[in-house]
Amino acid sequence: TGAILREVVSSSPAEKAGIKAGDHLVSINGVSLSNENEPKIKAMHDSGFKIGDTLAFGVKRGADISTVSVVLEKIPEAVLATMIEKHTKESHQVAKN
Repeated sequence: TGAILREVVSSSPAEKAGIKAGDHLVSINGVSLSNENEPKIKAMHDSGFKIGDTLAFGVKRGADISTVSVVLEKIPEAVLATMIEKHTKESHQVAKN
């Protein structure tokens, strides 16, 4: 269960907290990232995380699991534009295949 990160944006809150590409996210704020917890995770998301909030991510790296605190920040416009462009290109590439 959980999600393996393909990429961590440079200078992002996740990178600042020490999260790396290849890490396996296993929980958010103590809630396991599993199918049965999807309603809880959606409810957390819908409650409206705000800039400055701190989220506790359970991160598995190799055999070790640790809790990493990430403080949410506003995404700079230039970074957001680059992320959207990259995602759009990847989506088009998948669609072609």
